[in-house]
Amino acid sequence: KPKPDLDQLKLFAALAMAVWPQVQKVKTGYVWLTTLDLETQSFTRDDLPKIWGSFLMRLKRLDRSLHDDHWPENPSGLCKAWCPVRQCQFNGRYDGR
Repeated sequence: KPKPDLDQLKLFAALAMAVWPQVQKVKTGYVWLTTLDLETQSFTRDDLPKIWGSFLMRLKRLDRSLHDDHWPENPSGLCKAWCPVRQCQFNGRYDGR
């Protein structure tokens, strides 16, 4: 299902430029298999500060959770059917404990 969120594309571009310093521009894209639509986005090295900045708050939150060993419940589309943590209220198989 198409998502307007380009975070995966941004992260891929930033990592590609980190791994391969000679790369100056990365063209990324989603191919939506149900419709065969193609959504593309290009990124350059000039975009890197903005890209990394957009992930900074999430990284800080993960670092804090790792440091404190505290992992707050965070609902997502995978909770109901796939998450193994049955003590979480967002799990579709939540048993109330």
